[in-house]
Amino acid sequence: MAWGSSYKALDTHLNRPVALKLLPADKGSHPERRKRFVQEARAASALNHPHIVTIYDIASHDSNDFIAMEFIQCKTLDQLQHRKHLPLADTLKYSI
Repeated sequence: MAWGSSYKALDTHLNRPVALKLLPADKGSHPERRKRFVQEARAASALNHPHIVTIYDIASHDSNDFIAMEFIQCKTLDQLQHRKHLPLADTLKYSI
């Protein structure tokens, strides 16, 4: 199930890159899915750890809910995956 898409954006107030995670409009219309999206943002924003992104804001614009968070330049799992399936050891390493 796709929970949303993430995009690189610019915080024009602080002139910094951010990552925006959008909840698809069709999913935002379901109260339970929107509630879980907000819970995800609240849970992540309560944590302070070098391996967890910093949450800057959760908001809605034109009925599109989004989480604004720290942008980290890195490779996606698709870019890291050289074969059809990652070996278990690599999967665990990236998950941790």
